[in-house]
Amino acid sequence: MFNLDRRHFYHALQELGGELSDKSMLVTFGGGGFTAPTAYQHRHLGTLTDLQHIAKLYSAADIMLVPSRLEAFGQTASEALACGTPVACFDTSGLRDIVLHKKDGYRAIAFDINDFVAGVLWCLDLTLLSLNERIAKGYSNPFELSKCAAHYIALYEESLNYHEHLR
Repeated sequence: MFNLDRRHFYHALQELGGELSDKSMLVTFGGGGFTAPTAYQHRHLGTLTDLQHIAKLYSAADIMLVPSRLEAFGQTASEALACGTPVACFDTSGLRDIVLHKKDGYRAIAFDINDFVAGVLWCLDLTLLSLNERIAKGYSNPFELSKCAAHYIALYEESLNYHEHLR
């Protein structure tokens, strides 16, 4: 997570404590580390480099929390979504282009802890639905291979048509 706001993250976890702490494990990774509220089981995995291991981690997660102040792109959010894991984040910077609000995740009002907590709970409700129910509610993985391929094909066709038009 880039520019992780640890203070907002910690306060959000405290707010969620009664909802999640007894039945959840918080798993963090990356440089730096994080100290979770004592009510949580917490495991920090450090820096991960094995892409298969990272994909398995995302796939095993119920939700990805990205409480960043600034994300140029939102790589961890896009990776989680590509693995079918909904994302709760703040509605800032590059995350606006990655997370579709109330479709595959929740973009909370920037730095509003209560809205972020609401987003976490919304995402957890989403993970409890079957895949068919999720699709009916508008869930769509924008990073699905067939969708990405279709976008590239459309881009190439548009480019070819544009160059044909110039001749």
